[in-house]
Amino acid sequence: MYLDEYKRWLSANLIDFDLHAELASIENDDEAIKERFAVALKFGTAGLR
Repeated sequence: MYLDEYKRWLSANLIDFDLHAELASIENDDEAIKERFAVALKFGTAGLR
């Protein structure tokens, strides 16, 4: 599942070329990809209720 998300990001038309370069640099590093894409980010309410 995380590989699908990684591939989706890698193939997206990204405006941020640095981000695309980073994603391309980890293409053959499963641990680096897993570290970045295996867990959904959790966001709080920033104090809003």
